[in-house]
Amino acid sequence: MATGTPVIASDLPALREVLGEAACYVDPCSEQDLARAIIQLANSPARLARLSKMGMSRSGAYTWRDCAEKTLRVYEEVARSWLPADLHARQPAEAETR
Repeated sequence: MATGTPVIASDLPALREVLGEAACYVDPCSEQDLARAIIQLANSPARLARLSKMGMSRSGAYTWRDCAEKTLRVYEEVARSWLPADLHARQPAEAETR
């Protein structure tokens, strides 16, 4: 998607959530669905161009930096839930020196 390649994806909720309208969806267990989608896209330059443009735009919402920051927030939240309550109030530098 990030390079402008139109995407054909499995019709799974997680992929629909990430890809939105920027992909063509098929039954992951159906070779006929996949073949049909490839042929339809190959015969529709306008749809190829639309999926390409939408895909590049959609992929911009998912950066490695954003992923890392969200992952760090989850780790911090989990760590706080496991730390004793008195450590929550300390500053990071203060906690490290003890």
